[in-house]
Order: sequence, then C-alpha cells, then structure tokens
Amino acid sequence: MKFDPRTKLFIIAVLTAVSVFAPSIFYLLGILFVTLVFDIILKVNFLTVLKRLKFLLSAIVFVSLIQSLTIKGEPLITINGFTLISYQGLMLGLEFLVRMSIIIFASAIALTSSGKEMTDALIRLKFPYEVAFMVSTAISFLPMFREEFLHRVTAVKLRGIDIKKLPIGKKFKVYAFVLSPAVVGGAIKSRALADSMTAKAFRAHSSRTMLRELKLKPRDFIAIILVALLMAGFFATLMIIG
Repeated sequence: MKFDPRTKLFIIAVLTAVSVFAPSIFYLLGILFVTLVFDIILKVNFLTVLKRLKFLLSAIVFVSLIQSLTIKGEPLITINGFTLISYQGLMLGLEFLVRMSIIIFASAIALTSSGKEMTDALIRLKFPYEVAFMVSTAISFLPMFREEFLHRVTAVKLRGIDIKKLPIGKKFKVYAFVLSPAVVGGAIKSRALADSMTAKAFRAHSSRTMLRELKLKPRDFIAIILVALLMAGFFATLMIIG
C-alpha cells in the first residue's frame, strides 16, 4: 500500500515523539508493536535496515548492557555479595534498547520512498527548498561515503593487514589513515556536485516548478487521523493513569 511521503513523515514524527515521552517499558513495548505494524503495512525491508545499521544496533545493545550493569538498585544478580545487575538497571537498559529500536524502525519508514519524494514532501510542508535539497543530498552522500570507506579498508586488507587482529592503538591509526582519503573523496564529489549545480543555475529563480505533484489520497487522510487518535489516546492514558 503506497502512501504520500508527507503521511510517512507524520507517522515517523508521531512514533518518535511518543517513544520519547513513554514513561515505562510497557508503554514502549506497545509503541514498538505499533511501529512494527506500520513497517509491515508500508513494506519496510527489515533485512536491509538491519544490515545497514548493524554497527549502530551493536552500539545500542552495548550501551543498554552498560546501563544495566552500572545503575544501582534492588539486586537481581549477585556474585559473592556484589550486585552485578539490579532490577532498576535492567529496566533502564531495556527501556533504552526498546526506545532506540522504535526510533530506528520508525525512521525506516522513510526508506520506502525515494530521496526525491522526500524532498518534494519537505517542500510541500513549507520547508525552504535549499534545506530540503541539503537533507536529500546528505542522505545520498552517506552510501557514497560508506562505499569509499569500504574500498579503502579492502585495499588495506589486500596488503596483508588483518585489522581485526591489530592492537587497539594500531587499529585506531589504521582507521585514521583509511578515513582521511574517504573524507577527501567525499569532498571532491561534493565540489563536483556544487559545480554541476552552478552550471544548472541553482537558485536562479525564487520559485521552482515540480514535475510531479503530491496529492493526499483518502487512505492518507485515514492514516493521519488514525495516528493522531493513537497519539491523543497515548497522552490521555498518561494523564489518567500516569
């Protein structure tokens, strides 16, 4: 089912906002369930999301584990009288993990539309064209930067250097050497893009025409009303129950 990009941005904004205000793990699990339902309806490719964010997900799990180990409270797991994991620490770690999962899977909804569609949506939402263009350009540069970085890492491996087996200090040095040419490559491509924009008279006129006009359809209005009702119900529940 295809929705207008503006509808997707509204869904992302609402799901992210309610996850920030959710006071407990039970609210967060409910929001995560709703987020996954929207992902399934909008046909989000979960494997692609997990592959792209593999490192980020590992960092989130690591931070959640650190929180569960460092927060003091009612002992849950003890070793020789030392509290390894407390109940409060475990709950805070789980809350952080679920909250970040909501933000990631909600943001994945944007991947179901092209960068051009999202740019058009931002313009229709009265964002300045320059801002919308910068956002779409930054998003398009991320895969390019990743590809540049991976090419440099592959070149290092072809020289017989196993980065995984290096000590931490040398590993940082290798990544610093790898990162520098990747950044330079990105800067060269950005300069080429700037020259191309200048040649096409970017911002020569204050207003721009659009090849494809976005129009909200009945299903978009239904989705927006449903999401708005869910948000209102969430805050009403917080006010009544707490």
